[in-house]
Amino acid sequence: MRSRTRRKSASRRPAGADTAVLAPSRAGVPAFGGAVPPARATEGEFDMLIACMGGLVALSAAAGNLLPNPSFDRTAEPWRAAGGAATYAPGDGRGGAGCLLVARGKEDASAWVCEAGGIEAGATYLFSFWAKQMAAGGGGCIVSGPTGMNHDVNVGSEWTRCEFLFPVAPSHKGGLLCRLGTWTKDAAVAFDDAALQPAALFHRKVGGCVLGEGEEISGRTYRFAAPFDSVFGAASRPLADFACGYNSNRWCFDHGSWVRYRHELGAMPFAGARVSVQLGYHTGGTLLVEARGDGAAWVRAGAIDKLGAAEFALPAELFPARAVEVRLARGDRGPGAFQVHAYGLEAALGADPGAAGRGRTTFLVLEEQSNSLDVTVTSLGDLVPGGANEVALQCRAPADVSFALEYGPAGGERRVSRNAVRKEGGVALPYELAEAGAYELAIVARDGAQRVVYRARTAFSVPPLLGADFGRRVPGRAAPALGLWWCAAAEKVGRERPAPEKEEPIRIEAAANEEEAFQLVLRPAAALKGVRVSFAAPEGAGVTTRVREVAYVDIARPSDYSGCAGLWPDPLPEHAAPIDLAAGRNQPFWLSVRTGPAAAAGGVRLTARIEAEGGVRAEIPVDLRVFGFALPAEHSVTTAFGFSPHVMAEYHRVAGQDERRRLFDLYMQNFRDHRISPYDFAPYDPIGVKITGAASEETDPAAVEVAVDFTAWDAQAAKYLDGYRFDSFSLHLRGLGGGTFHSRSYGSFGPYRQGTAGYRALMKKYASQVEDHLRAKGWLSKAYIYWFDEPEEKDYEFVKEGMAEIRAAAPGLARMLTEEPGPALAGSVDIWCPILDQGAPAAIKERIEAGERVWWYVCCGPRAPYLGLFIDHPATDLRVWLWLSWKYGVTGILVWQSNYWTSPCAYPKERQDPWKDPMSYVSGYSFPPGHIGYWGNGDGRFIYPPRGVEGPTLCGPVDSIRWEMLREGIEDYEYLALLARLIDRARAKGRDTAAFAPLLAVPDEICADARTYTRSPAPILARRQAVGRAIEALGALLKE
Repeated sequence: MRSRTRRKSASRRPAGADTAVLAPSRAGVPAFGGAVPPARATEGEFDMLIACMGGLVALSAAAGNLLPNPSFDRTAEPWRAAGGAATYAPGDGRGGAGCLLVARGKEDASAWVCEAGGIEAGATYLFSFWAKQMAAGGGGCIVSGPTGMNHDVNVGSEWTRCEFLFPVAPSHKGGLLCRLGTWTKDAAVAFDDAALQPAALFHRKVGGCVLGEGEEISGRTYRFAAPFDSVFGAASRPLADFACGYNSNRWCFDHGSWVRYRHELGAMPFAGARVSVQLGYHTGGTLLVEARGDGAAWVRAGAIDKLGAAEFALPAELFPARAVEVRLARGDRGPGAFQVHAYGLEAALGADPGAAGRGRTTFLVLEEQSNSLDVTVTSLGDLVPGGANEVALQCRAPADVSFALEYGPAGGERRVSRNAVRKEGGVALPYELAEAGAYELAIVARDGAQRVVYRARTAFSVPPLLGADFGRRVPGRAAPALGLWWCAAAEKVGRERPAPEKEEPIRIEAAANEEEAFQLVLRPAAALKGVRVSFAAPEGAGVTTRVREVAYVDIARPSDYSGCAGLWPDPLPEHAAPIDLAAGRNQPFWLSVRTGPAAAAGGVRLTARIEAEGGVRAEIPVDLRVFGFALPAEHSVTTAFGFSPHVMAEYHRVAGQDERRRLFDLYMQNFRDHRISPYDFAPYDPIGVKITGAASEETDPAAVEVAVDFTAWDAQAAKYLDGYRFDSFSLHLRGLGGGTFHSRSYGSFGPYRQGTAGYRALMKKYASQVEDHLRAKGWLSKAYIYWFDEPEEKDYEFVKEGMAEIRAAAPGLARMLTEEPGPALAGSVDIWCPILDQGAPAAIKERIEAGERVWWYVCCGPRAPYLGLFIDHPATDLRVWLWLSWKYGVTGILVWQSNYWTSPCAYPKERQDPWKDPMSYVSGYSFPPGHIGYWGNGDGRFIYPPRGVEGPTLCGPVDSIRWEMLREGIEDYEYLALLARLIDRARAKGRDTAAFAPLLAVPDEICADARTYTRSPAPILARRQAVGRAIEALGALLKE
């Protein structure tokens, strides 16, 4: 249907295309560029993190907040209004004091600004603030930060903390003009508690080389990709100097602008290198790429003067060199401007580095320090579960001063570590991490009177890949040798994470007509060959079993701060042949059971078997409890997922029409088994329309006949709507206009243009036949018309015109729109479908009470801390999405695509291999071939094509963990819907339902909102069990 469902964001600003927002967190923890696991011994030893810019000693003189009047308690001064409608609001701040309000005036930009002094050239700073939107919708974005280093962000209706790091050029003089404002945003935004604080950066040492965020050594190759999309933004270890503006995730070049990077790895020489750059926005001008080695003269390597990406080999005469510098500069004085959205360097090393690994950067902000202390922090530790987790510092302090660590999950309880250990002339403070998620850590010193005399803090994220707080060992004699352990399906098992310590038998629960899975993990002490896993149920149990392997994809660029680079589990290929396993490395297997509609209630003993070469054999009992009820075949929640038959056929190398149809049906069987409906179940058999008697626009429409042929389409509808129980379909209504925020067009029917009497007459002749036919067949309630995607306010009148045409032609056809509910379009929409982070609960409730339906969608956004669809997000995200839907009364979920396996922009000459490159790249919206933009890992890609296809291949898709989590969430929704129906029946019979009704409420432990939700499946499984038992009890009560 749509070429791309895309989030409204600051990317629509004239400044450029896709925008990375600084990451908000309700609890005050910022976006952080993701952790990486400690290196294995074979990859070289990781030394302690080292501080750049002199560590915190250099910051002690400038500790604290450099912004004047940052909390706006009694007045806004010395902040001043700059454009738009900026006002001071006493009593409306976070703590009941004042705050700054910004609303759109006559200009696109509205802001409060203030000068900050005490800025040190060449230093790095953290800019932060709290903000909330005062009303739903409004488009545009927040634009805040120092002039020349601002960032774009959108927040919701609750106070949200946002922060990002930025560098100050070594040549900078004077202060910084800081801004809190918006761009083209109609809804007012409140700001409070702003801060500008000096920050020290710490980089990881890999062997003898220091590597920061975006840097990597593999073999004798060094790579750097500027971490523009992380909290570090422009700041990176190789950045040497600049005279250029920066916005969110890109350098913004005007006349005289330049940026210089310096790459060096101690004494390690470079033998050759290539530079890659991407212009993501271009209205004029030329970017020159120049390079030099070891301080020699600059040599031109290349130039780019159009939108897209380019690579340049650096001249051979620069090498060997211990330091390679690259300068990006505006090379003309002509009109226009351009932006660099990506910069990278790949270099051959002139010697063996002796170690391999990815770099990492962390930061520390000094908030308070007494003059009686002299403290230097030398390491923050690995900041990952199972790592070398201790903060190391050196200090001179009075004898009564004691140090402690206060750390814990964002917004959660803090642990305190006072176990200071004297080590190597300093002090080490150990800490323990297990769970994935966002964290805060503070180093706090108190004197004998318990007064704080020193405080420094950092914020970081432990990606789900590195979480080690879940799972249980499998009891039994075979477990120690095989390293057997198991966990719930809604977990992501990292290859290197340690096995759990506690033992527990495997137990799972399911209703009849449901699928349930768990992961059985092998972590053998020694390498195993020919490993085969099987899973069986006793005959006559009414259940079937299945074994799939958990495969991994290599993520090079995290989708957002909650992820990290590395191998992430996602594809679930069939376990069709024995595999070999490495020692000390996790290999999960996905074991699932499907219960039949008539499966008997009670316990069933299943058996998992493991065999390998060398006589290795093990049997593991699995206890299944079948609830005393069945999930209905009909769905209580509507699903609408895009799917491309063309892409499917291309990857399967299938050309013939019969083969395409057979292949398509295999895919639709998979959709059916996941309780998910595609936009279009009949791509090869559309509804036929024939117009006769329409010679020209002057022809009397009464003389024109419209014949509609449903024959071929009806056959597919009967199969998929009635047989497969698909719950929705996008009805293509011929003659409609359409478009997106990017472009739009009016419709026409025969010779008649939209808006004319002839158009309306013919549309009614045609659309009324469609409506009547669908009603007669019982399919009308499943149809929706999706003809415009994500309108902006400039599109509203156009959308209202089109919606009115549909209503006049066929009032029974449901009109769906991907837009947040609001008064501007009220009365023109039957099904609202906002993006997740724009679905305000109050607005949703209002439209439901008005008799309309509300769905919602996820796509390339929202990003962390919101739940989403990315591979490098917690496994619970998509399952929680359905619980949140129930909580808010949302009755449908939509995703723009299911098999977005390639981008014609990023891969213009060949197909992308989603097994090797998990990133979903930008396409459409007038982006040219060669443009590289990032929608996120796995966006629009829930299923995979088979691997290694060399000729025509007829088989279904390879599932993903995220696809399975969608089904789990849909089944959870069915539990709640079934309980609700039983409660209604019991109340109608006068039965007491007080013990059951509270279970229909979704506890905050599962999800308080789209940002505050569980990363662990434990509360979901506990609530599901309680609901299941309530259904059993209530069903028995109704039979009495």
